[in-house]
Amino acid sequence: MKAKETSARVFQFVRQYRKISQKQLAIKLNVNQSTISKIEKGLHFPSAMVLKRLEQYTNKSMSDLMTLSR
Repeated sequence: MKAKETSARVFQFVRQYRKISQKQLAIKLNVNQSTISKIEKGLHFPSAMVLKRLEQYTNKSMSDLMTLSR
């Protein structure tokens, strides 16, 4: 699976698991809602900083998140 597809799946999983909107996740990660939308559509790959913030927000490593979102 490609990196963009994997990140899309992870971001969608986190939102569904936490029951939050794209806008709410964007606020938590300090990005625009359109950035979350593009990531989830596989149009944009998140920066290292955004991935780090996602790890901090979920208290899980990216490896764990990728496994959980399968």
